[in-house]
Amino acid sequence: MIYPESLKYLPLYGLSLCKSTALRGGYAHAQLDERCAAGFTMMALPVKKC
Repeated sequence: MIYPESLKYLPLYGLSLCKSTALRGGYAHAQLDERCAAGFTMMALPVKKC
């Protein structure tokens, strides 16, 4: 299949989100403060810096 250029890296972005500190499951992986800080950073930074 041929995907448009805007969807080329969509699977990679999805995988990186699933492995990020903010969205990782379980309480043992990250404390609440770390999870909130990582989520804020993900939402505040432009895509170029992520």
